[in-house]
Amino acid sequence: MSSMETTVFPNDLVMVDKISYDFHQPRRGDVIIFWPPGVTTGDPYIKRVIGLPGETVEAKGGKIYVNGKAADEVYLHGYVMPDFSPTPVPQGQLFVMGDNRAVSLDSRSFGTIPTSSIIGRAMFAYWPLQHFVVLRAQTVLVQ
Repeated sequence: MSSMETTVFPNDLVMVDKISYDFHQPRRGDVIIFWPPGVTTGDPYIKRVIGLPGETVEAKGGKIYVNGKAADEVYLHGYVMPDFSPTPVPQGQLFVMGDNRAVSLDSRSFGTIPTSSIIGRAMFAYWPLQHFVVLRAQTVLVQ
C-alpha cells in the first residue's frame, strides 16, 4: 500500500463498501480496492479513480489532465508527475493511480482496469488509530 501514502499506509486496516457500486458507477476520486489485470490471487490493489469511461487522461507539465481539464489533486504532496501521452479510457474501464505516484504501479503501467475487477470502495482507514482517515472522492477538474 505504499503506493497510496500519505493517504493510506502499508498495513493500515481499511473499511470497504462492497455494495454501493451495485447502485452507481465509480466516481472520479474514489479510492477503490480491485484485482489488477491478470491477477486473482494474493493481495488486491488500492488506488484512486482518475479517469472514467469515455474520458482521456494525460500528464503534462507535472499535472494530470482529464479531457483537457487539469485535475486539482489536493491529496498529492509535492510529487511532480512525469508527462505521459493521452490515454483513452474505454467503456467499462477506469484509469487508476496511486497517491504516491513515485512508487505506484497503476494504469500508467498496466493500463485501464475493468470495472468488473472492483471489489469495493475504500471508505476509511481505521487502524492504527493515528492513521484514521475518511477516504473521500477529492479529485476535481478545473479550467
